[in-house]
Amino acid sequence: MPKNEVEPVVDGRRLRSERSRTAIIDAMVALQNEGILVPTAHQVAERSGINIRSLFRHYGDMEALFGAADEYLRETYEAPFLGGDREGTLAERIEHAVERRAAAYEQLGNMILGVQAQLWRYETLRKNHARGQRALREDLDDWLPELKAIPAAEREAIGCGRRRGRVKKQRLKLSATCLSSNCSIARISARPFMLFTILKTMTVNA
Repeated sequence: MPKNEVEPVVDGRRLRSERSRTAIIDAMVALQNEGILVPTAHQVAERSGINIRSLFRHYGDMEALFGAADEYLRETYEAPFLGGDREGTLAERIEHAVERRAAAYEQLGNMILGVQAQLWRYETLRKNHARGQRALREDLDDWLPELKAIPAAEREAIGCGRRRGRVKKQRLKLSATCLSSNCSIARISARPFMLFTILKTMTVNA
């Protein structure tokens, strides 16, 4: 058979395979957005209209599927954290960073929770998550280069949300700081703990 008669068939199969893979990922993301943070293979297959055997033919297991989805959506979930107004005084730039990142967390909340719920299970997600955390840290340094002057031990603590017992104390300190710099307490008080720590640490060391 002439070569030009074979290629359209191969290309058609490749396109159908790519469409199926995309449909599977889109189905999983849609389920997460609806509140099903860890969709099962059967749920994804049903939503995508692709049978379960075909799903696992495209993705060998659930780790491969979640890893592929994470890579496919990387630009989608990184973009909301980037950009923003990075000019102004220290207090203004902190405010801008708070607003930008808070909006991103709110927009991507289910996706982030879905990944975090499975970090213990999948090495692929742990590697991708670590890479994302490094990128966010570097981006925060671009927002606030003053962070580089903070002692290493305190800099390492920024972004750590595990010290739940200290949140109330940190918020009280933050409130006092914001009152002196005319920040919006109402808007900032619900922001991620990382940003409470940033503002406290940087203003205390200023």
